[in-house]
Amino acid sequence: MADYVQAAIRHWRDSSDLGELSRFDNASHLLGFALECALKEKMQLAGAKAAKVHIPELFSAYRARMKGRQVGFSMDINLLASGPDSFFDWNVSDRYEADGHVTEVVWKGRKRRAGQFLASLGMMRKK
Repeated sequence: MADYVQAAIRHWRDSSDLGELSRFDNASHLLGFALECALKEKMQLAGAKAAKVHIPELFSAYRARMKGRQVGFSMDINLLASGPDSFFDWNVSDRYEADGHVTEVVWKGRKRRAGQFLASLGMMRKK
């Protein structure tokens, strides 16, 4: 069975380690996986089945599955999917991009956004 909380924290920590080494492409990629895990955990906590898709398709699945289950689900997506450091243009296939695809500024912005979402679920306090 998937442990979305543990996986989200693992991806978050590994992203932080890679970011400290200025390896922003892979660091950003792991933030996307951390966020996916957090979104899927939030779906399950709300009684919805976690979608088996990646960002950005996961945003649509999240909207559909969370509609009517909680106030503020649109705000979650708006926070994560808008702005130059958003996850809207994050894609699982980014792993094939050349070095330098993600800048430090984008990585830091994504780290902030993902961190806020993980913290909202209490994940940042767990080991």
